Amino acid sequence: ARPSLDPAFSSWDFLLDGDGNKQLLGAGGFGQVYKAFTDKRQTVAVKIVRLEGASSARLMDEAIEKENAEISVLKAIRHPNIVQFLKSERIKKGKLCIFTELISGHSLSELMQLQRRPFDEEAVRDFSKQLPAGTSALLRDFYGRCVQREPRRRAATAELLEHKFL
Repeated sequence: ARPSLDPAFSSWDFLLDGDGNKQLLGAGGFGQVYKAFTDKRQTVAVKIVRLEGASSARLMDEAIEKENAEISVLKAIRHPNIVQFLKSERIKKGKLCIFTELISGHSLSELMQLQRRPFDEEAVRDFSKQLPAGTSALLRDFYGRCVQREPRRRAATAELLEHKFL
C-alpha cells in the first residue's frame, strides 16, 4: 500500500532541475504538470490549469467550483490504480492549481521505447488486469451517486453525464 499524503499543506514551491528550470512532467490542452515540494516535506505533482475561457469573475468561480466538485469525488476514491488527489487552490487570476500524488516511473509507451520491443504476453496480461481494478473504483462511485435513498443527496443528471466513469 502506498503511503497516504497530507493535503493540509499550506505552502509549496516548484522543484527545479540542474539548470534552474521548473521540472515539467507533462503538458496538455488544460495546462502543465510540474513537480513540487510542500511544507509537509512531500513531493507532489501540481497541474496549473488556465481558466482563460471564463469571461467574468462569476464564470471563473463557477469553473473553479466545478473543478473542485470533480476533485472531491476523486479525493474520496482510495485505490492503488488511481492517483490520489490532494487539493486545489487558485493562485493568480485565471489560474488553478490541482495537487496530486506524484507517481514516479514511466508511461507504458516510454517503457516500450526503453526496452526497444513490445511487451511480452505476460506483461500485457498484468497491465490488463490492473485496468479494470481502477475502473471499478470509478464505477462504484458512479453507482453511489446514482442510487441514493435521500433525494437531496442524489446527483443531478448533468453531474452524472460529466462523471469520469463515462
